[in-house]
Amino acid sequence: MKFVSTRVRLWIGIGLSLLCLWLATRNIRLSEVLQVLARANYAFVFIALGLVLVVPLLRALRWRLLFYPEHRSLRWSRLLAAILIGQMANIAFPARLGDLARVYLLSQIEGPSKSLTLGTVVVEKLMEALAFSLLFLAAVGALMVPSWLVEPGMAMTGLAFSLLLAVVAFSWLRSVRPAVLDKVLRYLPERPRRWCQVHLELAMSSLDFLRERNVALQVMGWSLIILLIGAGINYVTFFAVGLFLPFSTALLLLFILQLGIAVPSSPGKVGVFHYLTVLGLSLFAVERGLALAYSVLLYFIVFLPPSLLGAFFLWWESLNGRPGPSSERMARAGCTSAQDRLEMDQNRIGSPQSLVKISVVVPAYNAAATLGDCLEALLTQTVSGTEYEVIVVDDGSTDGTAEVTKALVDSRVTLLSQPNGGAAAAKNLGVRHARGEVILFTDADCVPRPDWIEAMRIAFADPEIVGVKGICQTRQQGLIPRFTQIEYEDKYDMMARHRYIDFVDTASAGYRKRVLVENGGFDPTLRTVEDVELSFRLSRQGYKMVFAPQAVVYHRHPETLGAYARRKLAYGFWRTRIYQRYPQKVIKDSRTPQTQKIQVVLFCLLTAALIGSPFFPGLLLATALFLFLFLISTLPFVSKALRKDRLVGVLSPLLLLVRAAAIGVGLVAGVVRRTLEVWR
Repeated sequence: MKFVSTRVRLWIGIGLSLLCLWLATRNIRLSEVLQVLARANYAFVFIALGLVLVVPLLRALRWRLLFYPEHRSLRWSRLLAAILIGQMANIAFPARLGDLARVYLLSQIEGPSKSLTLGTVVVEKLMEALAFSLLFLAAVGALMVPSWLVEPGMAMTGLAFSLLLAVVAFSWLRSVRPAVLDKVLRYLPERPRRWCQVHLELAMSSLDFLRERNVALQVMGWSLIILLIGAGINYVTFFAVGLFLPFSTALLLLFILQLGIAVPSSPGKVGVFHYLTVLGLSLFAVERGLALAYSVLLYFIVFLPPSLLGAFFLWWESLNGRPGPSSERMARAGCTSAQDRLEMDQNRIGSPQSLVKISVVVPAYNAAATLGDCLEALLTQTVSGTEYEVIVVDDGSTDGTAEVTKALVDSRVTLLSQPNGGAAAAKNLGVRHARGEVILFTDADCVPRPDWIEAMRIAFADPEIVGVKGICQTRQQGLIPRFTQIEYEDKYDMMARHRYIDFVDTASAGYRKRVLVENGGFDPTLRTVEDVELSFRLSRQGYKMVFAPQAVVYHRHPETLGAYARRKLAYGFWRTRIYQRYPQKVIKDSRTPQTQKIQVVLFCLLTAALIGSPFFPGLLLATALFLFLFLISTLPFVSKALRKDRLVGVLSPLLLLVRAAAIGVGLVAGVVRRTLEVWR
């Protein structure tokens, strides 16, 4: 019966939409509407689109405040993703199912209870209604509202203020909540009553922000600003179709649409939205054909970006699996899965007899300036000096790298030399001479932390684990190193969500020697990313590798933008060889964010459109669209960067554009090079 009633409501909504669509379009020629759209000034359309994109950003800020006093533990980017996915669902489905969708999504990706999250959504709607009521009263006082709209608007205003008084009372009288709930629920059986009491109390804790005046004023202020921006979208779109109406008209149109689209209709509010827009503009003697053209343009401006962005975030979340709290936040709470595994592994190690012999291989090419610090750190580790050896492989250096190694008088250090053959060949040479069962790798420009070997050894205590990846940090203070570090940490957060990983780079890494020997070691035909190729190869064969964020080395990141771009260019160039062997990794690996791949694609499309625009002027619009989408794709990273380093956060879109350009050019060059090799 419930299914039948839902289906009936859907058909009623569709019927209402069709009726409104007929009312909006009757006696209007299609050619007339198309002419208006063809003459539209699309510069104003882009301004309106920009305002549309600002709204979910502000809504995410407001929603975060509703979780007071625990609001700082929630990631703004996750709130934004949940809001956009919810907006998309609201547009696509009737009955505002998107609000329930974002409640479920946020509880899964950030951890707050569904009851609390649902309470914040209800309070958010109340604050929106209150802000709407305040603007409506101001409009009535200025005699801007027609008489037929005053009555329903005043009814909504009265309801909003009544509810406000109730929730304020509940927020301040916390001690009486249990008694009130007990009285309301007294007729329920004991178990359902207790369940309802617990979850209703959680939901009502969303009112706690009202006890803090500054937070409550911020929430109210953001609500008013969001509504005014909504009116601003209507106002800017007036200019796009040549309508020169006052801002009060745009505000009135917002009132009409807010009240009207609450009526159940078909998905997308098709018909209802258009008829209400035509009806509202008719009050100001706007010709119906022009009003309908305006409604069509406004509809796409208001509904298309949230739909596309919601679909993008839904796709992104699905590709990354069910995301949990970031590794940084989990570490502060003392509950990272990697840390839990470390503690279990420490218990498993037990007696000294279970410790393994470890070899540390350091490939070095013209590294005289940094190798000394690296070796000094390796020789002052917390583990006993009898339990490990250090092998330096001089890869044909010409700057005195070998002399730096020879100057160390320590029996644990072995120097090997070879003609310059690349990092892969140097590592393989070190593996052949290593005596340890486990071989660790770091670079000559890295300084391992004193407990680095200990942390790596603990991760290898599980005999099923054949590979371990640690992390890189930096002590550099320059802008580019700081950006690079945040970029690394963004990828580490992604890796922390996986029990097993498929991406290991050897600045801080280790493998069991047996596995390296059995699988041929590193590929010497690759001048770089040879470590990534090895980890992809082992992962494909089912070997288990893990992420160990406690194994830290201090790395020297590129100091200048040019050096950073050259490194990314080489990364993109050699990645084509890897993708040729492992095409599935183009879609997903455990380290590379999906946004990075999207940004590279958008940069290539942007560049192609820009090059073609002198021949096809219409491509300028495509160029602007691709740039716009690129900026949207940077928002999750920018949000994270702003919390860690404001300057880096502000400059992140530009730096991410450089990254996408360098990787994109490298990929194209790699494809061209490979194609020429095949032809030869």
